[in-house]
Amino acid sequence: MALVHGPPLLDDGWFRLLDVRCVADPPRLSALEEPPALTLVLPLRGTFIRQVPRLRHSSEIVADPTVALFFREGEAYRVAHPLGGADRSLDLTIRSVAIDALGLRPADLPDAASTDAATDVLVRRWATAAAGGDLDPLVAGEVAVAIVDRVVRRPRDATAQRDVDRLVYQTRLTVTERLGDRLTLPDLGRLVGCSPFHLARRFRAATGTSIHRYRTRLRVRAALERIADGERDLAGLAIDLGFADHSHLTTTLRRNTGRPPSAFRLPPTAGELREMRTILQA
Repeated sequence: MALVHGPPLLDDGWFRLLDVRCVADPPRLSALEEPPALTLVLPLRGTFIRQVPRLRHSSEIVADPTVALFFREGEAYRVAHPLGGADRSLDLTIRSVAIDALGLRPADLPDAASTDAATDVLVRRWATAAAGGDLDPLVAGEVAVAIVDRVVRRPRDATAQRDVDRLVYQTRLTVTERLGDRLTLPDLGRLVGCSPFHLARRFRAATGTSIHRYRTRLRVRAALERIADGERDLAGLAIDLGFADHSHLTTTLRRNTGRPPSAFRLPPTAGELREMRTILQA
């Protein structure tokens, strides 16, 4: 697995923030690796599997842009890309001085937690502002603290529990792989080998959300990433991601982020930079 990143977007002695891209895509689990420090990984694009072998059981997580993951110092892990393709994440290293100051207990942190649209938008705008040199280091650090706090308080991701629900696991991979398809619940049930009724109930019970809502969250994240990368053809983007049309895409983005697509082509405004101090504290 080859990882590529530029200079740190933030490095203030407490936190180190990197924009990391995985350019290789081994479908099978990689060799064991060990993080040198506690790291919060915030996926922005792509899907991968993170497995942590443990004495009693292994934690296996489908990592996509709807979740955040903690990689603990010295805790070996493997990754794989069962759907192929590269991925992109923000990796926030939390140094020991910050762990102590924030009162974090790494052993008690969740393996993974879901992220809502507000957190996702803030993370993306935070990284954009930091990369452009527009963000005061003090504000950048404050936002890092707020994001860590928010992730710690979010519900733990269901796929990180002791008994991995293979039906939910396979459903998440199938929805991601067929993100642009207009699948019905019976279609999805046939693909994962389960009755539609049982599938809908099991998925909601395990994740706390519906399959439709989960797919919408993935589509919104994918749209934000492509728009930030310079995508101009919103009609084509809408079709690629399974929205009915340009209007449906725009309406969904506004409802989930509070902003039109055009807002994500521009660097954060002065008002956004000010709001970063408090947006996650509410």
